Amino acid sequence: MDPPARLPAEEVGDEFAKDYYTVLEYYPQHLRAFYQDSSKIGRTRNDVMRLNTLSNIDDENLNGGSGSVEVTSIISRDCQDGVVLVVVCGYSTQKETLEMMKNFTQVFFLASQEPEGYFVLIDILQFDDQTIVSASNNGVLAKQSVQL
Repeated sequence: MDPPARLPAEEVGDEFAKDYYTVLEYYPQHLRAFYQDSSKIGRTRNDVMRLNTLSNIDDENLNGGSGSVEVTSIISRDCQDGVVLVVVCGYSTQKETLEMMKNFTQVFFLASQEPEGYFVLIDILQFDDQTIVSASNNGVLAKQSVQL
């Protein structure tokens, strides 16, 4: 019997990103369902990247402290052994300062799992601390550079 045909990387990445960021915004307590024990999760704090496993990362670090997320681009490519690389760019409203938004880049390596579907093998989230986008009262977005 032939193995089932694999979906194109672009389709996998688009569907994954839609599902992931919907869960992130509305059901963050279920975000762990995208991962397995073997997953590696990287988060930058104070310019230091820390890689963690799912079992030793708390929910606040897993979701990046996000409130709502606006995805501006998704790039997906097939990799070796059925892994799909997904690079997502966008901006996130932080929970603690609802008027401030930060640009982010999040990179996922999705590994296929049996009987079907994918899980997050590697997840790296980087916020652009140099650029903050603030929402004014009239809905116009203005970029500001921040001196660190």
